[in-house]
Order: sequence, then C-alpha cells, then structure tokens
Amino acid sequence: MARYGETFPVSTSVARLSNACRMALPGSGWKIMADNGWAFLIKERLDLVGMMLTYPTKFAIFLREDEDDPKKTVVELKGATFGFGPLPKGKLRKKTLELRAMIEGMAKQRIAEPED
Repeated sequence: MARYGETFPVSTSVARLSNACRMALPGSGWKIMADNGWAFLIKERLDLVGMMLTYPTKFAIFLREDEDDPKKTVVELKGATFGFGPLPKGKLRKKTLELRAMIEGMAKQRIAEPED
C-alpha cells in the first residue's frame, strides 16, 4: 500500500473551509465517504475503464485551527492507494498536489460561514 501525506496552512477559518470542501469535493471527482465537520474521508471516483487500469486513491483530510491565528486553518492530507513502487507513489503525489491546489484555491474564494 503506497502512502503519502502533507500538512499546510491556509488563510481561512475551519468552518468556512469545511463548508467549501463539502460543496466542492463531489463535483471534482471525489466521493465523500465520511464527514464529521473537521475531517473528511474521500475516495477518487473512477469510470469503468479507469478501474480496469488503476486503483482509486483514498484521502483523509483533517482541518484544525492554527494555534497562533484562529482565522487560519492547518490542513493535513493523508493519502493511500493499493500497490507499491514508483508508479502508485507518483500517482499519489500527483493527486495530493491536485487536492492541495484545490483546497488552497477554495480558501482564497469568498465562502459563506455555515449556519448551525
């Protein structure tokens, strides 16, 4: 099993980023398997041909408030896919970079604070 992870800060609150992830991930080729507000378990959606050629990647996304600045969020991505060696690891790194870019892009957008 290939595994890879990254941690990075973004300039938005946990509540706003959580709301943005909930709205954007399903439309971006990811299926949300679990969501508890500050953590998401997601799985890549593959078509039939894609499933015959590769295994889907899975990610856990953890959101936590920055200790120094409560208006910032620390995002932790932990990904895994079946297989070993350079090919699955390379695919996992590529998907991690794509997810990171998407999350950083969402953090720059104006997203409403979720209503409880």
